[in-house]
Amino acid sequence: MRALKTLLIVLVLSSLVAGCATISENENTARVTVMYATIKVIDEDQAKADRIVEIAEEVKEYASNVEQLTVDLLISETRAQIDWSKLDAADRLLVDTLLVELETRLKERFDGAEVPEELALTVEKVADWVINAALMI
Repeated sequence: MRALKTLLIVLVLSSLVAGCATISENENTARVTVMYATIKVIDEDQAKADRIVEIAEEVKEYASNVEQLTVDLLISETRAQIDWSKLDAADRLLVDTLLVELETRLKERFDGAEVPEELALTVEKVADWVINAALMI
């Protein structure tokens, strides 16, 4: 199940790389992409769907309860949620590379250390899309 959590976290965070403005400009496309990817990961497995809903709720709660969300805190928390020992070498390389790229892009986008409230709201929105997709199973 940690692999699911890793995939979901990377999916949500990767959708943020494009930035909040892109999501709001192309919300329907972003929503359908996230929901489609979620449904493909679930692959008609109700247990996976239930677990993904739990994980997405955790992501939403984390994003809404952190007083000062920073890029470093976001990346650090994401890394802490990944059970690296359950990933093979190729997946470890891929996830690490995605996280490094995500961190770089977010730091470029948000000059200051603190992430704007808009990002937390976007995380919640994307998590809602994931939940809605999982509930379709």
